[in-house]
Amino acid sequence: MIKRIMLIIAIIYSFIGCEENVVYKSGFNEIPALYCVINADSSNQYAMLTNNYSEKDEAGNNYIKDANIQITVNNESVEFKDSSTTKNNVETDFYYVNGFKPKLGSEIEIKAELTDGRSLSSSLAIPKFSLFVFEKSFVTIPSSQDPSRLYVGWTLRNSSDNLSFLTRLTINYSVNKNGIETKHDYPIPIEYVISNNNKLPVYPQAARTSFQVYPQSIISTAFSEISVGDTNKSSYTILNANFEVFIMEENLTNYSASIESFNNSYSVKVYEPQISNINGGLGVFGAYVKRSMDVFVEPEFIESFGYNYLGR
Repeated sequence: MIKRIMLIIAIIYSFIGCEENVVYKSGFNEIPALYCVINADSSNQYAMLTNNYSEKDEAGNNYIKDANIQITVNNESVEFKDSSTTKNNVETDFYYVNGFKPKLGSEIEIKAELTDGRSLSSSLAIPKFSLFVFEKSFVTIPSSQDPSRLYVGWTLRNSSDNLSFLTRLTINYSVNKNGIETKHDYPIPIEYVISNNNKLPVYPQAARTSFQVYPQSIISTAFSEISVGDTNKSSYTILNANFEVFIMEENLTNYSASIESFNNSYSVKVYEPQISNINGGLGVFGAYVKRSMDVFVEPEFIESFGYNYLGR
């Protein structure tokens, strides 16, 4: 669950669109920040409250507890509950609500009342469209249309304005070591760059174009990367590949966060400056909808790396 919660701290692969109403993070003023990203495909939603800076405990935990957070749609309000989780001896405090799955196009408001009287609020509309369809229902690696690249396109009908699209192409595989099988995933970048003799992946950023292109050479590099340093290639089995499109509304599109990958299951880091659409503080209130499709990986391509494929 914590992996999903981290999504609301910052939005991966963020698309920076500066507008007149953006608010930048200030220096050493203690300002509350509210983070809540609505996943319209889920009935579980999460929020987080923090102070951007605290002179009292600069290195400590700046999460704000015991606040009252309500989310309202169609004049009906639902209250978040507070909770926490601990991973690797690090405690994370958050707020959650179950049973809240908004419809496409729903107008939603959020309001957080802090115990010291401070108040934060924002509003948005869930992305709306009457139809989402991928241009091709069957996509392969390598592509049967153009072996030099993988092209995936999609079409929306009757959609709301100012939507953007963030994509992720993932290799799902398992590794069997000493009879113990573990499952993994590897997001495929659109390029690799060399920095300080390290090969760093560069992932797609959110854009308003309704297609994504992956060079086949980069896909091949990604497949080789999953077993780099391991000579026992036959212990790897490719399970499948999956392509996802995250359809983001305007507030989420315009939120400035670190350009980061979906790697490590949505774990990201926020950098300054920080753009906010929260009244009374900082943070982001955004929403997205996800659509996905399976991508068939040719067995001959898998075997060229020495891997097994699920059908064998």
